[in-house]
Amino acid sequence: MPINAAGKFNQYWITEKDQQNTILTLKQRNLLQKHSVKVVATYLVDSNGNVYDVKITESNGEGLFAEKVKLSLQRRVYKPAKTNPNRQPVYNRSQAEFAINKK
Repeated sequence: MPINAAGKFNQYWITEKDQQNTILTLKQRNLLQKHSVKVVATYLVDSNGNVYDVKITESNGEGLFAEKVKLSLQRRVYKPAKTNPNRQPVYNRSQAEFAINKK
């Protein structure tokens, strides 16, 4: 039975593989010219370290970044932390922020 990691996620799982897509569409770039974007998601890491049930719970990016975050999380693979020898499945909450460095 999964538990809520509530800020203690690293005690259960450690990122083993993380594939992020850094290519932005024109609409995404235009939005970032106006303001930074924050996307919050919840998801389940099962006993094999795979991610399931990704839900976007908050976003100020007009939906333009939600799918990017969702796909990134679904591609992520975790290995159990030393403090998680029983491979306890957990729910986690993650926040992603997008911004363009203006010089």
